[in-house]
Amino acid sequence: MSMSSRRAIAVVARREITSRVRERAFLVSTSLTILLLVAVAVLPAVFGAGDPEKVTLRAAGEQAERIATAAAGNGPALDLDVTVERAADEAAARAAVEDEEADAALAGDPVRIVVRDELGTDLGALLQQAAADVRRAEALERAQGLDDETRDAILAPQPLAVDALDPDAGGGEQQGIASLAALLLYGQLILYGYWIAAGVVEEKSSRVVEVLLSAIRPRELLVGKLLGIGALGFAQLLLVSVVGAGAVVASGALDVPSGAWEAVAVVLAFFVLGYALYAALFAVAGATVQRQEDLQGSTMPLTILIVIAFFAAFSAVGDPDGTLARVLTFVPPCTPMVLPVRLIAGGVPAWEVAVAVLLLALTAAALVAAAVRIYAGAILRTRGRVALADAWRPQ
Repeated sequence: MSMSSRRAIAVVARREITSRVRERAFLVSTSLTILLLVAVAVLPAVFGAGDPEKVTLRAAGEQAERIATAAAGNGPALDLDVTVERAADEAAARAAVEDEEADAALAGDPVRIVVRDELGTDLGALLQQAAADVRRAEALERAQGLDDETRDAILAPQPLAVDALDPDAGGGEQQGIASLAALLLYGQLILYGYWIAAGVVEEKSSRVVEVLLSAIRPRELLVGKLLGIGALGFAQLLLVSVVGAGAVVASGALDVPSGAWEAVAVVLAFFVLGYALYAALFAVAGATVQRQEDLQGSTMPLTILIVIAFFAAFSAVGDPDGTLARVLTFVPPCTPMVLPVRLIAGGVPAWEVAVAVLLLALTAAALVAAAVRIYAGAILRTRGRVALADAWRPQ
């Protein structure tokens, strides 16, 4: 590629970026997406979502206080923030519950749990376990001949160890990231593919392309357009991903799953490959029609293809090692969404990744080359829809 050709491509790419960035639709969509992500990350913290449930206990009597104190200590395990308040007697404890000054009370001899209507499952389990612990401790204190070490071992036995035979089998956290990745890739490929097609039709119908082609060649115009809009799509995806993940980290409202940043890198990488493949097809769809009204019909098969790939990706989320997911990994139109989902949701053999990426890259390169030829043969034809066979023939 000569220096003049590179310069022409760079000029077209820069023109696409600057013109698109100034469009209100781009600014509004980017801003709304970022605001939505920030809201999802920040609003739970503002409204206390994810905070432990606050519970107030009134305790009347020494044993009741010991049980309530034990329950407060174990509360975080059940996501309960227990506050213990002393009551003068059983009547006062019951009155506090009746007046809704306390969620529950411990009172009486033997100790009973007092609630206004019904005892919540978590609070009930917490209080019953605390009562059992206190009574066990009291029994051991009354026992003779037990040293402190033995008594502590009975009261606080070592928990059972866990041996996970397949620690990645659950993968709920990773599956959530994989689902989000599929959704992002689907949205970006549809949006920027359509932008390519719409831009080609707009230049063709307004005859602007005739002016442009008087200065540069069709190949330079199309490649510059693909690179410019692709770079803009990559930048938007990067911005949305980083801002979204950064908002989650900064707010502290949600835990950032392990592998989240690796997932961002995978999504960006496969957006580039997927965009190269689909953008070439959308460019052909735009070059073969004359009016914006005809664009929906010409791009419908591509939209259906992306939707099929999207549903295939969601199928791979639930079963990343299934036969369907593994087969579709090597089908280039599905690879940009199925393979990243499999990489995020679970391990994929290195050879499968290498072969799938190679097939995708070769297919994308071939489609871009074919798109350049069809674009050159169809872009200046302004009488109705252009057949692919006619556009392919050199003029």
